[in-house]
Amino acid sequence: MTQTPSAIQALAAFGNWEKAGRLLVHTSQQNPFVRRQLERTGMTAEQVARDPEAWARLAFVTKDDLMEDQRLAPPFGTRCSVPLEELTMVVESSGTTAMGKEVHCITRDDYAQMLSAWGVSLRRMGITPRDIVAMTFPVGMSGGGVKHVDAYVSVGAKVLRLANLSTRAKLDAMAYYGTTVLVATPFYVDRLGAVAAEAGIDLRGLKVDKIIVATQSVTRDWVLSTEEKWGAKLHEWYGTAAGLIAFSCEHGMIDARGERGTLHWDPDFALYEILNVESGKWVHGAARGELVGTPLVSTAEPLFRIRTRDEVAFLPPGTCRCGSPWPGIESGTVRRLDGMFKVKGVNVWPAHVEAILFSAGDIRDYRVRIMLDGQGRETMRLDLLRQPDATAAERFAERLAECLRRETGLGFDVTVNEDPSKWLHETTGEAAKARRWVDERMK
Repeated sequence: MTQTPSAIQALAAFGNWEKAGRLLVHTSQQNPFVRRQLERTGMTAEQVARDPEAWARLAFVTKDDLMEDQRLAPPFGTRCSVPLEELTMVVESSGTTAMGKEVHCITRDDYAQMLSAWGVSLRRMGITPRDIVAMTFPVGMSGGGVKHVDAYVSVGAKVLRLANLSTRAKLDAMAYYGTTVLVATPFYVDRLGAVAAEAGIDLRGLKVDKIIVATQSVTRDWVLSTEEKWGAKLHEWYGTAAGLIAFSCEHGMIDARGERGTLHWDPDFALYEILNVESGKWVHGAARGELVGTPLVSTAEPLFRIRTRDEVAFLPPGTCRCGSPWPGIESGTVRRLDGMFKVKGVNVWPAHVEAILFSAGDIRDYRVRIMLDGQGRETMRLDLLRQPDATAAERFAERLAECLRRETGLGFDVTVNEDPSKWLHETTGEAAKARRWVDERMK
């Protein structure tokens, strides 16, 4: 009979919680933002630090909390713990939740430790000084682009900053410089493939042997077909503006057995709790839940228990085939928990619909548009991108619509597209995060 782990064992599986507790005690003595968090909790820092069950009751830090703090003391908020002259970088979130952009500041020492942590993971993925990296993320105010560039440079790789070029010009630059590593969203990897096909460019003729993606969940089929098309291994990274990071290891997004890979994090760099979405309790073993993160290297802006609203599948230490003692989350299956829509009086959650779609097989991408028809009735249009050679295509849209109605209580008008070159997508934010759900009822 399997025993439920103790609170100490459960929390220790996620990272160095004792280090997090020491940081909380130290920070609470001087940081107004952290003191307000403790006041909301109704406990002292010392009480929280010495008891895992007390830590589990520490109030979350939400995006609303961060935005309100910035309004109280612009531009960095009361959470900034160091003088201006000690800061080396300011970054913003992409703002894709329509709630405004978080502002985060970093000291020189913290940034050096962050790049060191990135470097360990990049080397594990096989990045070396011989690599030429095509960076398609803009290097602007969002953290993703600039951190990527500096991290690759720190391990000796050469970075091509291609964001301002057209898609065709990016392909030409990649061919000219002999790019070996491509960094892009999954959507943009597909876009590059479609433009290459139109131009008669053989993707396998390029020298790309690693593709590193982020920002959206993908199917196993998408990973395998993309690897076949490019002749490259796919890897993934997870990151937030507040400095939370996780990277796939040498096994990539799909390992040699065809199983999903692991995004690992250093337990001394961050504490990532995975909480059951319904109960709010820590998950045990491999299970899905919301990621709540505490950076352990953040002198400028110490934050504790940041609620990410990302649903992930936890993979305990030692479960990855690479043998790493670091904990991780399952690659390719990070989903957003926020953004609930009410349609015809029914609550519909994108993560729920996405789980249904990606379990249906052969679906590479999707888009949902919530609209009003000519008579003012709410309708939901679901556009799918499916594998061109998918089997059993007959009645697929009809069967899927029936499944969605059964699971969500709502009707979807389903259309299927099997031509990637004609697949259109909308993006928002500097990191080109895809907007899979668009509400057009108020336009």
